[in-house]
Amino acid sequence: MVTTPSATTQPLGAGKWQGGFALVAFIAKSPIFQFGGLITWQASFAGQADRTSTSLAALQPFYFWQLGKGTYLRGAPIWAFDFKNEAYSVPLALGIGKVVKLGGTVFNLFVEPQYSMLVYGVQPQFQVFTGINLQFMAGK
Repeated sequence: MVTTPSATTQPLGAGKWQGGFALVAFIAKSPIFQFGGLITWQASFAGQADRTSTSLAALQPFYFWQLGKGTYLRGAPIWAFDFKNEAYSVPLALGIGKVVKLGGTVFNLFVEPQYSMLVYGVQPQFQVFTGINLQFMAGK
């Protein structure tokens, strides 16, 4: 993976070129329960000299339990590790989602509270992850 220094001001980004890797696995053998995970790591290799170097990792377990009729329980917390600033956040998550079809569009809506059981440094203790995904069906 490659991250470009595209932030316009310091609070919005690291101001560094970063490179690393991403690995993902997803198991969907069951129509009821699906799970997997994403692992990423990136470190700075160039960029603004007055900015701090970076070394960041993220682990994201994700799990979905289908309840029927488009309703599901879910979790996709991101466990963040900032090795340069010695900071981390390890949240647990459990949310609910609903998939509905209206006309030629499929809506996937969810809300997922996340509470960090382990926190060190400037990291969130509690957050709410929400989302709306739209899939537009092609006409026949």
